[in-house]
Amino acid sequence: MFVRSRNLLLTLLFATLAAVSGCAFSSDEGGARRVMPLGQASFAQYAADARAWVEANRSFVLAIEEGRAAELEANLPREFRPAHPDGRGILLVHGLGDSPWSFADLAESLSANGILVRTVLLPGCGTKPADMMGATADDWRRVVKEQADILAGEVDEMWLGGYSTGCNLVLDYAGGNPGKAKGFVLFSPAVEVRPPFAWAASFVSRFRDWLVTPESRPDGGRNPFQYFVIPIKGFAAFNDTMTRADDMLEALEKTPSGIPAAVMLAEHDGLVETEALLPRFDRAFPNPKSRILWYGEARFAKGLSERVRVLPESVPQMRVASFSHMGLMHRPDNPWYGEAGSERLCWNGQSKADSKACEDGARIWYSGERHQPDDAHNYARLTFNPWYEEQLPAILAAMAR
Repeated sequence: MFVRSRNLLLTLLFATLAAVSGCAFSSDEGGARRVMPLGQASFAQYAADARAWVEANRSFVLAIEEGRAAELEANLPREFRPAHPDGRGILLVHGLGDSPWSFADLAESLSANGILVRTVLLPGCGTKPADMMGATADDWRRVVKEQADILAGEVDEMWLGGYSTGCNLVLDYAGGNPGKAKGFVLFSPAVEVRPPFAWAASFVSRFRDWLVTPESRPDGGRNPFQYFVIPIKGFAAFNDTMTRADDMLEALEKTPSGIPAAVMLAEHDGLVETEALLPRFDRAFPNPKSRILWYGEARFAKGLSERVRVLPESVPQMRVASFSHMGLMHRPDNPWYGEAGSERLCWNGQSKADSKACEDGARIWYSGERHQPDDAHNYARLTFNPWYEEQLPAILAAMAR
């Protein structure tokens, strides 16, 4: 397969290095897995059980009670009911170590256009990074299947949306349940990735729990909405989702299903091989309603269909040099991740001095993960989308009835 045939030598190298560099066996070895309960017959019961689980198990980041209440809500599955429902519904699935809050802006936008929106919380997420040790890709697939099946029974048209790993999971679900999904809304789909370690994660997890521990970072490896460090078992589960999503995408390239999709990709995404995926998604979703937004140079879209629209990554008036893996879903006025938001992701490949200046409130520019343009600016990771208002109509056009 396209994904599995790459980086074999790198996989073996990483596996060998991990095997000889330490033998910290997994902390849950031989013990019972601790994962969020699943198997509910309704979204309401699922959301209630998830709330009880997160309340009991979360290690909170924010100290004040008011902040903790908002932090709790950000990490819970949520339903956004439109004032004037039109029969469409969408299930949104977040990424690795992330939370349902990833979709806060998008969910409100879609709901305002008549679409019932539901989000899920993947097992292992929403509490603390170590809880990902007990979660598996099968757990993630199970919650997606259960909630997608429930939603499909309640709406006329069910759409599936995802961010990063969430894209892999919804593509996998659609492959195993043909005819259920009306279409897709995909942000930074992690079907092919740049870092080579994922290929060796399953083997390495037998010998080590972490590459970087939460305790080694001053922020504990997380903020109120996501984990910044993931146990190696989490990467192994991600690799499982990537392999199956690649199979699904390859099948769609050979025999397109005809259903539409809105796909958002950024050239300087530090995690996903977006240059390789751009033509693959163009081939996989030839429906005239499909929209593929490419944030980057136009040369990568040369020879592709009219469904591909190019938007520039550089937006100097907002101090943006390039787009990131995570920044496509948030509005510029998002109170946490927006242009003037309270959360800055200052660890972006620059020097320690620049990171410290960023954390201390220095004037910054924004860029993709570890993309450091050769200029005098200090760069934080881009956490919002300057083209959000241009992106939304493309999504709605793909989802039009």
